Amino acid sequence: MITLIQKKAKSPYQGIVPMEGNSISELLENYMLRSEQIQTKLWIHAQDGIFHGLLIQKLPFNSRAEMLDPNTTKNTWENIVASATQSFKFVHPKLKAPEILQAIFPSETIRLFDPTFPKFACSCSKKSVENMLRLIGKKECKSIIEEQSSITIHCDFCNECYKYSEDEVDFVFNESKDSIKH
Repeated sequence: MITLIQKKAKSPYQGIVPMEGNSISELLENYMLRSEQIQTKLWIHAQDGIFHGLLIQKLPFNSRAEMLDPNTTKNTWENIVASATQSFKFVHPKLKAPEILQAIFPSETIRLFDPTFPKFACSCSKKSVENMLRLIGKKECKSIIEEQSSITIHCDFCNECYKYSEDEVDFVFNESKDSIKH
């Protein structure tokens, strides 16, 4: 199972596919093909104590690419994969991205976009947990408190823990109803 947390999505996406492959690369390629329907090739290599990788995906056609002959696009994909397969393990990992790409694809024009760096940011908050408690309802919250003496909400993404006593739950339900978001 692979879980993708997307910033604008309300909930994480989980893809469950059979684990087929003899390497991490093959497992991820299989996942991308079966779950995302994107043909993907991934190379991972270690050299001089540095691990580096290259991921190539055959993305859907845009309006300009649709005019291309299907055999041409198939041959282009196969040529790109063959070139990367032959060259990647010989490229030194200390090279910068443009140099690595130019070494792997010497006959191609390389065009790089500004890099973006992933960062973890969980969207949970005290306010969202309180809204969730309101949606569960006062009766259900009171029932949980009777059983467990408090309500504890644990976020599996950021590991934050929100604990509410009976008085705190009463306060949540006595607050303005305008704060509820649907």
